[in-house]
Amino acid sequence: MDIKFVLYFVIPVVLIVGITGVGIVLLSISANRKKKAGLVEIGEWATIGGKILSVRLDPHQADAKHIGKNFEPHVEYAYVVNNIEYQGKKVFPGESDGFSEAAAREIINQYPTNGYVQVRFNPLDPTDSALQPHSQQIEYLTMAGYILTGFGIISCCFTSSMAFIILGAIK
Repeated sequence: MDIKFVLYFVIPVVLIVGITGVGIVLLSISANRKKKAGLVEIGEWATIGGKILSVRLDPHQADAKHIGKNFEPHVEYAYVVNNIEYQGKKVFPGESDGFSEAAAREIINQYPTNGYVQVRFNPLDPTDSALQPHSQQIEYLTMAGYILTGFGIISCCFTSSMAFIILGAIK
């Protein structure tokens, strides 16, 4: 095997495939975390008007995974479906990883006590509700996975093209 072929093509492609593999692994880990957390898609749930009963900031059980995310926005609201009154407490569907204090305060500031709000509820189980379809938190693991995977794919294409151009010009 020609040393120039190894230097210009094999080594870069192996490194790039490794980077792409890490990106794919990160995306897989992120998808599994979402699945375990019970991420619920509520975009197509019915909406109805509701009233905010109380708003407060609760401490979140912090562990090694959630350093700096020690607060949980707690919003209690009431809504009526088919002439039956329900009460909900979830701002976002699924489990929460907690929020920084500033982020949690920003969320609860959107919901003044005695204010009116759109409530999303499951038409098959009206006791299941949330105020927003998903958390606005940045998912760094997912973002890193997409960046590494995209970088790897683009770099692999570029490196392959350049290697063939260089090797073609050398011979």
